[in-house]
Amino acid sequence: MQFIIDQIYEEDCDFLDSDKIDNQLYLGLKYDDIDFDDNFLLSSAISPSIFFKYDFKNIVEYLYFYSNNTLFIPKIDIMKLIIKDDNIYTVILKTYWIRLIQRHWRSLLKKRAGILKIRCSLKALKYREINGNNLPGCKNLPTLRGLLSCYNSQKLKITK
Repeated sequence: MQFIIDQIYEEDCDFLDSDKIDNQLYLGLKYDDIDFDDNFLLSSAISPSIFFKYDFKNIVEYLYFYSNNTLFIPKIDIMKLIIKDDNIYTVILKTYWIRLIQRHWRSLLKKRAGILKIRCSLKALKYREINGNNLPGCKNLPTLRGLLSCYNSQKLKITK
């Protein structure tokens, strides 16, 4: 196993040691430090080409081995790097939003499947044959438009 980690390092050492660019996206590990006001710090990152070249388990071990702190459970995230004025590398997680979109999309697909199942019932077919349109409640299929409207800042009640 150590051989593979060393091999990954040989191929990716330039990226690992390079200065990272502000406002760029990186694949890697974050570090949650209490001293930095709910900000995550960049622990280690890997280039996308190497990420797709090796097994995921080996990538996690490589990132964990070359991270700044090994007192956390490694979990690879997509992160946007923000370099503070004092050269502290903080990150904003982008993986979080991807998971939210996936959860809402799965929910929407279940609703669509339910509506299509009702539309195929004999009662709905007869109603459509007589009236020329679908049953009330089955007229519109939910779509991607407005999927995340529940997160609109005007609708959210922000409390401090």
